[in-house]
Amino acid sequence: MPARSETDDVHHDLRDLLGHLEALRGTDLSRLQQARLDLAFVAAHAVARRLGEAETAGSVPKIETATGTRPPRVLVVDDNSINLHVALSMLRVLGVEGVAAQSGDQALDQLSAFPYDLVLLDVMLPDVDGIEVTRQIRSRFGERLCIVGVTGMPGVADVARKAGMDAVFAKPLRVEQVAEAIELCTSRSA
Repeated sequence: MPARSETDDVHHDLRDLLGHLEALRGTDLSRLQQARLDLAFVAAHAVARRLGEAETAGSVPKIETATGTRPPRVLVVDDNSINLHVALSMLRVLGVEGVAAQSGDQALDQLSAFPYDLVLLDVMLPDVDGIEVTRQIRSRFGERLCIVGVTGMPGVADVARKAGMDAVFAKPLRVEQVAEAIELCTSRSA
């Protein structure tokens, strides 16, 4: 039996790490612990991609755009800096760059200044809540923007959809949900 190379060892260790992280994702963790776990999971997947671990990184889809098209522009709105960091890291793993806003007012300013395709919007913001931000976005920009709400509160999804959100995901946000939001956005604009 041939000896394993250092590269083989790294690939083996990475697969083990991803397996352990995946097992922890379903356990009862605090929001901070879950956010840290998600960051570790995203970082491990990014390393797997760089190492060419296709079968290991395969559970995190890379967003592909058609030749000649640009990747979607994503605005992430959350007053919690950890949640912002996690969402922006997930976008990077998916091959999409995001821009952060920490309030509803900042989000509306960003949307007035730059064209975006998708808004990942915390439903419960301290200044102008995500429901009102959604109403203002729909009033100013119509239906061209895809708005996906993110909430830790049960029972607000129906209200958020009635306000004009295209979808609502429960916190903690998962990389698969971010990919689904981007797919929703890109399929809508196609």
